[in-house]
Amino acid sequence: LPSDKGVYILQCQAPTNDTRPTKCDVPNAVWASNVASALTQGGVDASKAVPFRATGTFVSGSNVVDCQLTACGVYVERDWNGLNDRSLDTFLPISFLAPVQVAQGVTGWKKAPGALKLNLGKSVALANESLKTKQGNSLTWSSNKPNHCKLIQTGNLVKVKAVKVGKCVISATAPATSRTLAKIFTWRIKAAK
Repeated sequence: LPSDKGVYILQCQAPTNDTRPTKCDVPNAVWASNVASALTQGGVDASKAVPFRATGTFVSGSNVVDCQLTACGVYVERDWNGLNDRSLDTFLPISFLAPVQVAQGVTGWKKAPGALKLNLGKSVALANESLKTKQGNSLTWSSNKPNHCKLIQTGNLVKVKAVKVGKCVISATAPATSRTLAKIFTWRIKAAK
């Protein structure tokens, strides 16, 4: 790196042509520079080895980029002092020796996991069209006290009904796979009169 230059180092999805990548992990980018003032503004010293950690997935805007399903790499570009200068642009493809497990999530809960008070004889919908995680794994539903809190599943709709006064826990479990970490979503329910 020339003595008066700085660069951003990012993980990005590979571009489809000879353009700069547009889907990049900007929040985890590293700013490396040989300009002394940059080091006082959050930059790291580019004259030394710059640690950089690649991840299996990252978020770019509203997109989740899974680097095990699409080509990704480490991208180097000039910093804000020379963004139009493409002379240092470098894209180094990356791959993973083994699957990188990712956390699982669910969107579209009717009632988000957490504490919930429910009157006796009443029911509340927990999930609608949420029987799978965003990563594609099915959820297994259970009640630790079915005589207090009864699970009702109809199609994609999952409800819990308070049938007896007391406390119970409803769980929706997503199994671990070679690509995903196990995840348990829980609702702590207090059934009252």
